[in-house]
Amino acid sequence: MKSLVMGVLALAVSAGAAAAQSHAWEAVGVSEGAVMAVDWPSLSRSGAVARVTIGAVVTLSSADSPFDYATSVIDVDCADRSRGYRTIRSSFFKIDGTAAAEDFTDVTDWQAINDRTLMNDVKREVCASTAARAGPFDDITEFAVSARAAVAAR
Repeated sequence: MKSLVMGVLALAVSAGAAAAQSHAWEAVGVSEGAVMAVDWPSLSRSGAVARVTIGAVVTLSSADSPFDYATSVIDVDCADRSRGYRTIRSSFFKIDGTAAAEDFTDVTDWQAINDRTLMNDVKREVCASTAARAGPFDDITEFAVSARAAVAAR
């Protein structure tokens, strides 16, 4: 199921963004309720720690959900599995790009990453990539709208 959803999402998002000139955001993981993306130009490294901006799009819209998508600046430890990642800052948005909540700005403690999770997909891709990698979207809001449409169409 996950591979089918990723395939549909990849086709839909790449077709929808074919006209864009420079590309940043790319889907790196999908579950039944969310799609994770990475903003590749934001990727930087300090030793084994990679800092990157990620996006999480909620694909199962609910009246109870306080936001439709979020962006977070995170550190990922590519060498120490027990440290996984920590969040530096998160911002929360409605699908039209307006803010849905106050930004989270406290640095969290390092969090372990479990296998078969979206954060594991993020870590695998981030630790194996460089800022030269590209994605089909320049804008996280455009990515969020397209991700939701792709999942709804499946």
